[in-house]
Amino acid sequence: MRKIIGLLSLIFVLIFSFCFIVYANEEESNLCGISDDLETLEALINEGEGITDDSSPEAFVWVTKVLNYNEKYETSFVYEDIKNDCERAKSYISIDTSNLKNKIIGYLLCLQDDINGVHYKEIGIIIEKGNNLSNNECPEAYEWIIDVLKLNNRYPDSSVFSDIKNDCERAKSYISINTSNLKNKILAYLSIMKDEIPISSELQSLEVSNNPNKTEYEDGETFDPKGLKVNAIFKNTYSNGDIKEETIEVTNYKIDKSVLYCDDTKVTITYTDSDIIKSIDINITVKPKLLSKELKSIRIEREPEKTIYKIGETFNGYGMKVNAIYSRIWSNGITDTETVENIAFTVDQTRKFVLDDEFVTVSYKDGNIEKTAKLKITIKQSYKVIITATAESDKYYAETDQPSYYEGETVHLYYGAEDGYYINKVEIDGENIDRLYIGYDFVMPAHDVVVKLYVSDQYDEGDPIPYPDDPPVSIGGETITAVDYPEVITIKSSQNTRYYTIKMVKKGKYHLKELSKDSTEYNCTNTNKSIVSLSSKGILKAKNEGVTTLTVTKGTVKYVCNIFVTAPYYEKKTYELNVGDVINAPLKGTDLSIVYSAKKPNVITVSGNVIKAVSYGNSILTARTIGDATYKCKIKVYDPMIIGSESVVKGTTSKFKIKNGAKKTLWSIDDPNIATVDEKGKVTGLSDGKTIIRAINNGKEISMPIEVK
Repeated sequence: MRKIIGLLSLIFVLIFSFCFIVYANEEESNLCGISDDLETLEALINEGEGITDDSSPEAFVWVTKVLNYNEKYETSFVYEDIKNDCERAKSYISIDTSNLKNKIIGYLLCLQDDINGVHYKEIGIIIEKGNNLSNNECPEAYEWIIDVLKLNNRYPDSSVFSDIKNDCERAKSYISINTSNLKNKILAYLSIMKDEIPISSELQSLEVSNNPNKTEYEDGETFDPKGLKVNAIFKNTYSNGDIKEETIEVTNYKIDKSVLYCDDTKVTITYTDSDIIKSIDINITVKPKLLSKELKSIRIEREPEKTIYKIGETFNGYGMKVNAIYSRIWSNGITDTETVENIAFTVDQTRKFVLDDEFVTVSYKDGNIEKTAKLKITIKQSYKVIITATAESDKYYAETDQPSYYEGETVHLYYGAEDGYYINKVEIDGENIDRLYIGYDFVMPAHDVVVKLYVSDQYDEGDPIPYPDDPPVSIGGETITAVDYPEVITIKSSQNTRYYTIKMVKKGKYHLKELSKDSTEYNCTNTNKSIVSLSSKGILKAKNEGVTTLTVTKGTVKYVCNIFVTAPYYEKKTYELNVGDVINAPLKGTDLSIVYSAKKPNVITVSGNVIKAVSYGNSILTARTIGDATYKCKIKVYDPMIIGSESVVKGTTSKFKIKNGAKKTLWSIDDPNIATVDEKGKVTGLSDGKTIIRAINNGKEISMPIEVK
């Protein structure tokens, strides 16, 4: 037991020692880095002071070294001064033209202070140094000018701020800082400033007045200080004994780390002033970086609306939703899965189904990896409706809403006769259909169906009448049969006069059967022949919208017909719908019965007065009213989807398009800091991250997740 306890203690000591050594090595590494920089800087200063031939190759090599070293300290107070004067020195025959070498060495001395954390010097020390300067052209003279500028920038409210700033900038440009007696002027201004500023200033603490723009990172990213504002709080002591607190924004702070890792939760900001060091933490979030993402499978989340097909039909994927499952590996070692919803799957939509088909293969490809899933379908034997007639095809019309049907499916049969002809009888598989309208519905049996239309230019009293009758009305001892085709509102009768009120639609027909029952001639007067016309066989045909009165005398009986004609219309010549949209009774301007049919029922479906868009494409909608008038309109059905890569490379552009959509699209993007999109769908990646691209096409909003990396 004692051996076990001793062994555990030894392990604990070793672990603690290892952690301490790692921590110490990191701190030592940071200190060594600063120490190495200072040694390099000291060597550069010494090298510059040792140059005896300012036109030699060694002189210009030294200037280049200084330039390269300076690039490490872009936030230094003298960064621009060193850069500009080195560039000027390189352009001259001698690097000491205009005393440039001494100026550069003086600025390097100031850079030493910045690296050591000496950002400001007390005004008394500065005045004393200025008074003791015997050589106004030496490096120390220009170092002194920079010290004055640093101090002056700290107190912008001083009464001599502008005077000091202007004269120091002028002194920097001359060979001697006392040209035009500038040094003495500056010393005079400093003596005035001395009474206005504190005699000592001590760093107390730091505060963050504005967090950096970016606080969320991926593993391995570099900390970005953009937007970060750090204030230093000083305790100032004045000559009269007053003590006041002062807050100054500082930029020459240090950051404890550059590369961030998953276990990092903060970044420490450090600022040094006159050997006093203060620090403050900024909270950050570092997420693991996605190392790999591989497609593992796809899953049919929602089946399409149609899964039953006839032989010879092709696949219709409307309503189908497919998801992709990915395996992901992260930089912190975690492995998980991601489900990407509503992927752009592919299915062979050209292959025609055969009776043995049981499944449809759904596929999705990402890079070189392709996965498939099986969708179960049912294929049924299809049967046709064969239409025959006893007249030429130009004397009648007849059609079904589909080219074929499977057993149990409802067949919608439409038919009618042209001017002067009648459909006296309809047979389906040899059976007569009573009370005929302009169409008939029946259930498809398990065989082809034969429809026979009996079409004639004579109305046979012995055949079933072609239009349904209202129950007979007895008026004045006489039985009157009122034809409700297209619609009879009122019937009045006297012994020799019969009154009809008839509602019709433009292009519609109405049969006054009483006029064609025998060969007795009749006379007709029409108050407005542009509204309706009357044929010799008693057929009224509505020509234009309006009201007219038709008076017909046949033998001893007078028929007075008050006729009202309306002109039905569609509100649009072309309806533009999205899949799933519904319009109800689109034909307006009449209250007569209407039967709708679709030229392409795979694009739009018709159920009573309800028209529904089911798949992408164009179709013709036909409305047939009582009176055999037909009205057609075009319907365009869109099923917009965004086509483009889900991954956009930062700094490049990718083109996104709309498939199965209208021409005009309004594009937008959720996070314009990650990517932008123009009016043509061109996406530009700006920064790493995930966002959503959105499009409004034909009033429908669609979206797609994208990632910029």
